[in-house]
Amino acid sequence: WIAVFGALSMFGSVGIMFKEPPDSSGSRPDPVLFQAFNALGIFVIGVPMIVYEIQQQLLSGGSNPFEWFDWLGVIGAVDIIIVSFWANLSTQLIGYAMAPAILNGVGMVTSFIIGKLYFREEINNPIGATNSLLILVAGVGLLAITNLQSLYVHQEIAAKERRQTEKYKLSSRNSNLDSNLSSNSNSNSNSNSSSNS
Repeated sequence: WIAVFGALSMFGSVGIMFKEPPDSSGSRPDPVLFQAFNALGIFVIGVPMIVYEIQQQLLSGGSNPFEWFDWLGVIGAVDIIIVSFWANLSTQLIGYAMAPAILNGVGMVTSFIIGKLYFREEINNPIGATNSLLILVAGVGLLAITNLQSLYVHQEIAAKERRQTEKYKLSSRNSNLDSNLSSNSNSNSNSNSSSNS
């Protein structure tokens, strides 16, 4: 239950660091580098647990201290690294409000299908399970539509700001050209008047 409540309270916040604001040069954290540090942090936290499991096996008189090891865990770790990379990239591209909802919704539907077709898991209430999946898909779809509209508005605002910036740069460039032309004409007139005199 501690793990359940910890997941409920912290799971929704793990992607906040994906949406880190750009630095002074305007670039966001690289997803590959970010995931490399993420994997390193998980490994460092997991080392004490590995040591504890080995000690427990030795104290219990087990002949193989790595009896707890399972290759499925390695496959799961690689899977999480790949998924986190795409979660990071998608969050930077479409936002934190929409990316986790789509990823988690697709993941739930995929897990349900794999559990039923591959692992032959029994569904006690098919009608309830089907309705739950339909509600989940509808919720993700509505959220995506809402966020796409918001994304469109933000893009329009950004495009308007870019146009204003380009217009300001163009006007300042034209004013500089005008001032240069006027200074050149003044210098030419001065040189002509001095030569005439």
